[in-house]
Amino acid sequence: MNKVDTSAKDRLYGMTGAGIALIIAFAALIGSTGFARSQSNEHPISMITNGNFASPLEGTWMGAGKSAPVIQVLPSPAASPFGSSRVLSAAVTATPDGKPWDSMLRQPILQAVKKDDIIAVRVWLRSSAGQHVGVFVEEETDPYTKVAEQSALTTEQWKEVRFIGKARRDYAQGALQLSFHLAYQSGTVEIADVRVDDFGKGSPLVILSSIGGSTVDYWEGQAHPDTWRKAALDRIEKLRKRDLTVRVVNASGKPVSGAAVSVEMTRHAFRFGNILRNPEVALVDTPDNIRMRDTIKQNYNTITFEGDMKWPNLADWHRGPRVHEAIDWLHQNGIDVRGHNLVWGSFRYMPKGMKDLSDDDLVAAVHKHVTDTVADFKGQVYIWDVVNEAATNTELWDRIGWENFANAYKWAREADPNVLLCYNDYNIANESPDGGKQRKLVEQRIQYLLDHGAPLDVISDQAHMGAPLTPIHRVLQIWDEMAKFGKPLEITEFDASIPDDKVQGDYVRDFLTAAFSQPAVTAFVQWGFWEGSHWMAANGAPLYRLDWSKRPSELAYEDLVLHQWWTRASGKTDGKGDYHTRGFMGDYKVAVTRGGVTKTVDAKLLKDSTITVTL
Repeated sequence: MNKVDTSAKDRLYGMTGAGIALIIAFAALIGSTGFARSQSNEHPISMITNGNFASPLEGTWMGAGKSAPVIQVLPSPAASPFGSSRVLSAAVTATPDGKPWDSMLRQPILQAVKKDDIIAVRVWLRSSAGQHVGVFVEEETDPYTKVAEQSALTTEQWKEVRFIGKARRDYAQGALQLSFHLAYQSGTVEIADVRVDDFGKGSPLVILSSIGGSTVDYWEGQAHPDTWRKAALDRIEKLRKRDLTVRVVNASGKPVSGAAVSVEMTRHAFRFGNILRNPEVALVDTPDNIRMRDTIKQNYNTITFEGDMKWPNLADWHRGPRVHEAIDWLHQNGIDVRGHNLVWGSFRYMPKGMKDLSDDDLVAAVHKHVTDTVADFKGQVYIWDVVNEAATNTELWDRIGWENFANAYKWAREADPNVLLCYNDYNIANESPDGGKQRKLVEQRIQYLLDHGAPLDVISDQAHMGAPLTPIHRVLQIWDEMAKFGKPLEITEFDASIPDDKVQGDYVRDFLTAAFSQPAVTAFVQWGFWEGSHWMAANGAPLYRLDWSKRPSELAYEDLVLHQWWTRASGKTDGKGDYHTRGFMGDYKVAVTRGGVTKTVDAKLLKDSTITVTL
């Protein structure tokens, strides 16, 4: 799992710690004297000051970054669509190899924020140069984890950008900032009527509606034709289905004509999956846990633990046994488990104290963890994400040597010769954040593994998708490019951060269709489904609302996976005792009835097959 844009270690800021402390103290004084508004969905708390630029910028807004923008305040146009009398103009100079945050406008957040608070951002933007602008409520220091984020493509006309985010932990005053990343290209951006409000706890989708909904252009002017669809549907018919003949004979082996045959699919061969938020969902009865279990059993044949199999969590002595218990429940319900993940190459994703080890001891610790964990879960998982996100999380490998990046796979193979070994990374199909630069790094990491003899079996694309959306025809092209390595592809962490119901429903349907049609893709695993426990709930990614009502995206998923791609067929045997049909690959129940006698058999359809049933 990835938080976009969290590795910007080279940011420079234009305010001293004392200055920030003074602002925070002033904010605390305002709160203590009763001038701050009380917090509720109807009366949110304002988190910034001088959002209309009516006061001097000093102490509120500042330029920052390696090449800070040249900023000035101008009178707003007479025919502006907002009420502010002033706008801020930011002139930006970008470099070809630069980062979007090399030129920023920022303001410290003056309010403390509680875990699960919903933060709403509203701002008017325009630029005659058609600038990209990234708008973030984020942590003020590395790793700059985002609370709310959106990318916007400006035009010559004023456009309001509205979006929300959700705090995943408590934040003290000054721990967050509002920042505009401006250095996507050179030009001038105008900004007006900036509002950032804390709505407290509640349904993100309801709160988003209360501010007028999202105004995001999900395509940002990209062409997204539907010309890919017919070929994709033709491929699905060819790739994912096989011919099935049910031959019915009597005890003497003679054909039985006129027998009623029913063919019912019970499980897809293709992996359709999601996450288990934590083992307690499977093991503890609460109304929501029961709903989540029922949803998993109905919709999925594959599950990934969201966090409990990661190294720091397994190091917690009581986590391992609970994970094993939850895996037992999954297996009892015919659900396979993805192992996620063995090594994530940043010390913040490793147990405490690992950074303090000597290099030799650190290599030994990684070796031991990989070997012990794979051995502990031998036979319980069908695949391991051996290394996670090595394109960007390089801290560990830079220190202990990249040869150990490949060795991790060799150690895992030694511990379990039968388990599949996978490399997992992000921004492969989702190329919008950087135009494909991340994917090129991923390809380099894969090639390194292959060149150094790593037993790599599967490549995975996390596919966390958001605005601007990658058009489906381009997604298919990208997967074709990744197939050059000759390895199966799994979609491992799909979500679509789209608050708009229709846009999300259409995109989920199309993305899923594209994945099922791609010859190299063998799995489509999503990263959450219910708003009450989804890591991107505030960004509009859930399939179910907080009240468990289904969004169009969930209806689209069920329509495809459980109906259009789910084989149910019936008929009668011909004079040769045969009944012919064509079905999606997977497991089946075949029932045959003649003369009041019924016989049911289990069958697998993985290739063109003939099943003989004796009555």
